[in-house]
Amino acid sequence: MHKPSSLLPIALLAIVLAAGSLAASDTGPAKTPIPANPRVNVKDFGAKGDCRRVTDGTVTRGSKVFLSATANFTKEDIGQPIYVLEASSQTVKDLGEVFGSPLTSKIVSIVDSSTVILADEAKQNVSNAKTCFGTDDSQAIQKAIDSLTETGGTVYFPPGLYRVTYQGGPGLNVAASNIRLCGSGTASAIFNSSVLFKAKMKDGKIITEQGGVPALYVGNPKKEVKNVEVDHLWLGDNGQNYDYREWGAHGWGVLGCTGKIDDVHFHDLTIETAFLCGVNMDSVTDGFSIHHVTVLSSGEHGMYIAGTGSNGDVRDNRILGTTRAMRQGIAVKKKRHLRITHNEIANVDFQGICIVGDIEDHKSHDVVISENWLHDLSTWHTEGIVVSNAEDVVIQSNVIEDTSWIGISLRTTNTSVSKVTIKDNRITRAGQMNPCFAIAVQYLPPAAAKPEDPWPGGIRDLVVEDNHISDCPSGISFSNVGGRNIIRGNRVEREHDIASGVSYKVGALPGATVEMNGNTSTNYKQSAISPAVTSRDNSLK
Repeated sequence: MHKPSSLLPIALLAIVLAAGSLAASDTGPAKTPIPANPRVNVKDFGAKGDCRRVTDGTVTRGSKVFLSATANFTKEDIGQPIYVLEASSQTVKDLGEVFGSPLTSKIVSIVDSSTVILADEAKQNVSNAKTCFGTDDSQAIQKAIDSLTETGGTVYFPPGLYRVTYQGGPGLNVAASNIRLCGSGTASAIFNSSVLFKAKMKDGKIITEQGGVPALYVGNPKKEVKNVEVDHLWLGDNGQNYDYREWGAHGWGVLGCTGKIDDVHFHDLTIETAFLCGVNMDSVTDGFSIHHVTVLSSGEHGMYIAGTGSNGDVRDNRILGTTRAMRQGIAVKKKRHLRITHNEIANVDFQGICIVGDIEDHKSHDVVISENWLHDLSTWHTEGIVVSNAEDVVIQSNVIEDTSWIGISLRTTNTSVSKVTIKDNRITRAGQMNPCFAIAVQYLPPAAAKPEDPWPGGIRDLVVEDNHISDCPSGISFSNVGGRNIIRGNRVEREHDIASGVSYKVGALPGATVEMNGNTSTNYKQSAISPAVTSRDNSLK
């Protein structure tokens, strides 16, 4: 979703409407029609869709009484499974009994609409507990999906909240080709209620983690799967309090792919998580699209798009941090021919959009990042767009507002970045917490490298043109850049004249060329242009 045009400055709106980016004319990978029939209904296989969730559960240690003012219990709830987070205990190796694991029980009687008696006692006092109760529909839904293994077809989810649980992996799996899963929008919801509980000792105290479990994965490790579509559903997990600084990264997504899968399409979905990635495509995937998906997250990446493969289209999505920032918006690794366009990303900790990879073999090729709106990225050490391992990249006509650190960054140490065009972007108020350049290009040699050692990576052959940078501490920097590079037609300006800050800081490696022409700056005291740079027709003041 692009920033509403009514809020765009007239000049920028003209750029957006007239932009001739590669993405604007790319309609994404061709989609093979899925057979319209057979069409099966999950309720015909025994699914109930009767799960209910509350966030005001209360239990007392040693008691079987459960209270919730919002649950509206009825006699039909007697016998239903109930799952109360943090209300039980679990034996953990080297730690003994640790409190805070989920309580799994059943409702045995109803006292009134807000009070029930459970089959099991709570192990500790909990208030405002996340709680769900209702039928486990995992097996019924999986039977519906598996019934189409030979023929292909559509699995339909009527409105309802379908509870699935940990099956040694995701709650549900599409492991055959030519299958579509669809519902009636957010009214048709799949929720994985399971939590994987972990505990460890730190600084003399036991800390715990409530790990979420994926709702749905597509793919089969034993064979190639083709042509799968998931649309018009709500998907969620039950994890909470994700802390990647403490526990490390969690690669799973609420929705994801595994194995070799071609022609997979996720669209018109809402995904909510406080723990996992929204979408994880860490698979060998050729021909995929993710569009009109809303990810509401305080967990891992909004979308993690990795694994070898090509011809991807990620467009018109909204990726928004919720109660706190998610880790990253869209992360990409090892992809070819990828378009990331017209997405809205807000409230992330690190990067809004990043192309990463720790080794050269993880390089991405031919990526267009165009007409995205990245805003409110000021939570910690956040950048708008980062490229650290890629070739043939276009970063064009993006709107980047209010980042705590750099707006657009090309930087690397052990890998290479080359043939990148950064054009027609608008960056406003970058460096809100960490004064820096709005566009920063920097190769960082390994700390242990000697001057005579060959560098393992590099940045070369760049075009940075017609970008508009406003109200940022500093403008554009080039450091340790090789090859042939052009910086032209950029505007760097701020409203007030402040003594600190540099409009342009440009240098190059021996043997490299940098042509700098037609650039302007307003209300900056300093610029630093190397004598080796060919500079003409610039107005820097």
